[in-house]
Amino acid sequence: TIDGVLGPDVSMRRRVELLNRKRVMLTTLGSAGLKMMFENIDPFDLLIIDEASQATELSTLIPFSKLRDGTGRCVLVGDHKQLPA
Repeated sequence: TIDGVLGPDVSMRRRVELLNRKRVMLTTLGSAGLKMMFENIDPFDLLIIDEASQATELSTLIPFSKLRDGTGRCVLVGDHKQLPA
């Protein structure tokens, strides 16, 4: 988690500043809905969802909502032979 990397004493403003300078960000579908991620982070140009065959449609809505309007792209990666979600 970002707490594990930065430590608990780093301000929310500094965390958001660092995340907005990202080139690549990795998160779980669930963590993409955290208040810090959802309200403060700039939209993504590209979203890659791994294990997409295990994801429910509802769990993908939050990261999809963070795609840049009109130009954001998404890649769903998954094995269709895995068990359904």
